[in-house]
Amino acid sequence: MKNFNQLLIELKRFSDYFLSIGINDIYTNSKIYEVLIAHYFNHQIINGHAHTPDAEDRFGNLYEYKHFKLSSSNHSWTFNDFSAETIEKLNDINWVYFSVIDDSDVVPKVYKTY
Repeated sequence: MKNFNQLLIELKRFSDYFLSIGINDIYTNSKIYEVLIAHYFNHQIINGHAHTPDAEDRFGNLYEYKHFKLSSSNHSWTFNDFSAETIEKLNDINWVYFSVIDDSDVVPKVYKTY
């Protein structure tokens, strides 16, 4: 088993890789799951935080991702901010994907999408 310092070094290496392809932060706002979903659907991540689209496809369609992890202890989707501003943002989104993430293995997988 690797020690904690070695794991942090690996995590930093992964973070640097994602930064090199334009993704600033894989640690917050469930960004790593957005990366997983975008990869699964061959979308390009749009680097940003709240009130920006999550991804786009090669035709310029914009996507918002919401996810649910199978291991979630509260069994709820990862959004609770349906403010007027959030709903207004969806007017500019072509597709909203609700993806179930199977996180039971080391590498999580997109299990199902609505």
